[in-house]
Amino acid sequence: RKAFQLLFNTEDQKEGMAAFLEKRKPSYQGK
Repeated sequence: RKAFQLLFNTEDQKEGMAAFLEKRKPSYQGK
């Protein structure tokens, strides 16, 4: 659960959400 919370505080999470909302594939940076 803690790892899940950490994952949600990353740039990749923001990119993932943005990509989802824009209906495109996310471009993860590994951050």
